Amino acid sequence: MTVQEACEYLRMPLSTFYYKVKKDNIPVIKQGKHLYIYRDELDKWLESPAKPRPRKASRRRPCGQRTPASSRPPCSGWTAP
Repeated sequence: MTVQEACEYLRMPLSTFYYKVKKDNIPVIKQGKHLYIYRDELDKWLESPAKPRPRKASRRRPCGQRTPASSRPPCSGWTAP
């Protein structure tokens, strides 16, 4: 099946298809510049349960916590009286 046919079959835009191929989400066989897509492999992929995405570590602090003054970078152009 061609890439365009696979996009129609999966009902997704071409850019999304290539993104998912790049992230190894969609089963394809890549040989050189060519992608080989098999309908039965796509069906298996669609039927398989979705893998949970790992959550990124949050850089935010919990509410109510402040950064200690000693760990803050010094202010430039300001001098203490």
